[in-house]
Formats: sequence, C-alpha cells, structure tokens
Amino acid sequence: LKKLPDSLAQLKNLQMILLRDNKGLDPESSFRIFAQLPYLRTLSLAGVDFEYIPDDIRKLDSLVLLSLSGNPRIDFNKTFLRIQKLKKLKILQLSDNRLSTLSKAISKLKQIQVLHLYKNNFEEFPLVITKLTQLGDLDIHSNYLKNLPKEIKRLQNLEGLYLRDNPLSEEELTKIRQWLPNTEIILDF
Repeated sequence: LKKLPDSLAQLKNLQMILLRDNKGLDPESSFRIFAQLPYLRTLSLAGVDFEYIPDDIRKLDSLVLLSLSGNPRIDFNKTFLRIQKLKKLKILQLSDNRLSTLSKAISKLKQIQVLHLYKNNFEEFPLVITKLTQLGDLDIHSNYLKNLPKEIKRLQNLEGLYLRDNPLSEEELTKIRQWLPNTEIILDF
C-alpha cells in the first residue's frame, strides 16, 4: 500500500488505524487523511519506515495511542515537538528504533502514561524520562542498561517497569526496588 484511499477520510467515526509494515506509504497524504478523522484514537505506524512525521499530526486531537515503533529513520526530536500539543495522547510506542538517546523534547509530553522503548540501543537510562511523572508503565526491556539512575525515584506513579534482557546485576535490581517500592519490576514475561 503506497497511498491510502481518499475515501478513508469519509469514515468520520473511525477510531483505529493499524498500518503495520506498510513500507512505502506516503506520510504527507496519509496524515492529510488522518487529520480529517476527528475520533481517531489509535494510530499504529509500526514498521512503515517513515523518515519524518508531518505537521498534520498536530491535528489529531483525539489520539490516545501512537505507535512509531520500527521507524529508525524518523527525527524523533521534531516528532516530539509536533505531538506535544496532543493532550489526550497517553501511550507512546517507540520500540525497535535503534535509539541510544532521547531528545529533551520528550519531556514536553507530560501526559504520557505508557512508554515503550524496548529493543533499542540504550546503554544509559535516558534521564529525560524522569520528567514524565505521569508514567504508569515503562517498558525498556532488551536494551543494554547496566544501571538506572537514582532520579528514577521521581516516577512515583510507575506501576510497571519492564527490564528483561538488560545486563542489570542483582545489586542494581535491589537498589531499583528500594527506589521504587510500589513498582512491579518485571524481569520476564
């Protein structure tokens, strides 16, 4: 699928679009259509291999879940700045993007409650995540984290922290459990 049919914009009550692995999809024409769907709550663009997310994403006021997993060519700094006004956005999936750092711009997404960062290239925990104080679930499994910073204590709403397949020592896990006594630390599924 290279281009979405224009008639899709007529489905005004459409709430979910899953376009997983549709490589070659045109971002501009796709977002022009998405912007005409006032009730769109879920948008999965996992693996579409976009290079950028168009400005029209700012018009997706009802969006709750956005999956950009498997899009390693996207400039996430610009994307975070574009989606910061999406006040209903609660779930952001950025897995499998070869990320090793996160832009400070993600800190503007204060309303995010679920963040997926698994299967990236993090060797150090991105401190900017500790500014997302509404986070309830953070999935950062399958990275290269040997430790987490003490600042993770700021995430007082964190209910689930997924750490499987990171080279964390038992000593480090003990510290994390002390810092986050009300958080379930998930090491296997």
